[in-house]
Amino acid sequence: MLLWRSGWRNPCTPVFGAFARLAPLTVKAVRHHDAQELPVPSHVDPHSGYRYHRAGQVGTATTIALLRGLDVPLPVVREVLRALDGDAVAAVLAGEREKLRAEPARREELLRSLDGLLRRPGRCATGRCATT
Repeated sequence: MLLWRSGWRNPCTPVFGAFARLAPLTVKAVRHHDAQELPVPSHVDPHSGYRYHRAGQVGTATTIALLRGLDVPLPVVREVLRALDGDAVAAVLAGEREKLRAEPARREELLRSLDGLLRRPGRCATGRCATT
């Protein structure tokens, strides 16, 4: 079924936002992903350029939204969607879990570096410190 303004079957005026409302995406995000061909529209009107998505593509859009929520880059998202198997998604999720585990330590190291920079005599972290 294609998504239309007044429901699922009325071939009147297509509404791009209908797809966005069904998936956890903003219209802006759908447009951005659409430009990246994620997910690929099921039909593009040759005259108007309207892009149509089927209701079955909402799951794909949801997967995209969740992966992007983890800051997974679009090329990796595309790779996961092309793989069409649970192993590819599991590998990406394992990588994202590892990044999440490493993130606090990375941020703590940055904070320690800034603390050290601020404690050095004659050094300034902002570059705007007055010299005395």
